[in-house]
Amino acid sequence: MKHIFYILLFLISFNGVAQEPASRTGGFADKEYYLVDSLVLDELSERDRELLESSLKDYHSAKDDTAKVNALKDICENMMHDDWSKYQFYQHHLIKKALLKHPAQQENKALRISLAGSLNNIGYLELQQGNIKGALMYYHKSLTIRDKLGDKHGLAQCFNAVGVIYRNQGDISKALEYYHKSLTIREEIGDKKGAANSLNNIGVIYTNQGNDIKALEYYNKSLIISEEMGNKKDMAESFNNIGTLYHRQGNFSKSLEYFYKSLVIKEEIGNKEAIATSLCNLGRLELMLGNLHAAKDHSSRGLKMAQEGKAARVISANAELLSQVYEKQGKGMKALEMYKLHVQMKDSINNEATQKATIRQQTQYEFEKAQIVKENEAKEQARLEAEATGRRNNLQYSFIFLGIL
Repeated sequence: MKHIFYILLFLISFNGVAQEPASRTGGFADKEYYLVDSLVLDELSERDRELLESSLKDYHSAKDDTAKVNALKDICENMMHDDWSKYQFYQHHLIKKALLKHPAQQENKALRISLAGSLNNIGYLELQQGNIKGALMYYHKSLTIRDKLGDKHGLAQCFNAVGVIYRNQGDISKALEYYHKSLTIREEIGDKKGAANSLNNIGVIYTNQGNDIKALEYYNKSLIISEEMGNKKDMAESFNNIGTLYHRQGNFSKSLEYFYKSLVIKEEIGNKEAIATSLCNLGRLELMLGNLHAAKDHSSRGLKMAQEGKAARVISANAELLSQVYEKQGKGMKALEMYKLHVQMKDSINNEATQKATIRQQTQYEFEKAQIVKENEAKEQARLEAEATGRRNNLQYSFIFLGIL
């Protein structure tokens, strides 16, 4: 995940926010106003910048924790750029902090409604960090709250998320079961964007099962809805999925057609990591077809775009592809140079994973330590109150005894 080290480091060092936006420093947006580390405003689309400014204005003017959590919800759900995940981490931290500060508010209906959606986000973050047990715990909490509130939209989100977990664990039948539960609710309540997402997910399952006819059926259904809504992010995903399906079937001309369609939309959105990934896909296909010039062009552009986006995983993939192209062209030194970069980025990814695990443990330690301090303070307060009550009772008994005498 992009800039994941800095995102997690933020969770440990969080100390509050300012009330006015400040100018950008060192190329990054000011953290005091924008809340997260390593945010580059120039990388965001105009739509995402407008979404940020509107939501952050609400956040900084919010009077309580519930309002702050709700202000970030729109960013987490609708921001196109991958930096939306940073705001999920921030929201995660804010919720934990609010519950530590006001544990009684867990029974407040307004906060429960807000927390239900946020718990889904936390579950997603736990899943991204490989904590399956933690993810299921948060999704279960969210399902319980949403079921009590009759929140069908939220139930569909939870079912979809649980389906993702089962898919990642290789339990395909369970994944399909939950994806279809999600799809049924989304179609029932008219949630077209959600339905398109569920249809795409079901299509991926059928692709993995080798059921290309079913997969293409669901991809096309998803694409029709996304096109009707003008949802470019989901359109790009559907085009990419269809391209991958045709590639597996050996229909390379159709595969190229859909990969290019996906690339065009990703370029409109402006997500550099997504663009670099599409260019790598195209480059691999062109190399397989023997089109070395096109493969070199795509992988070179993909590498440049990935480096600008600081996406180590995609830098590694494009460098490996470019190394293969140079080898085919008989350019041994350039091939070696790119292969070294590929290995360097792989090492960087492994190191980052180690750092993530270390910081995640430290973050958990800090959170648990805060909980222990809070519990000890509550116990001490209860002890003092008990002593005061005992002294008061003893004094009353003494007066009664003296009165009797």
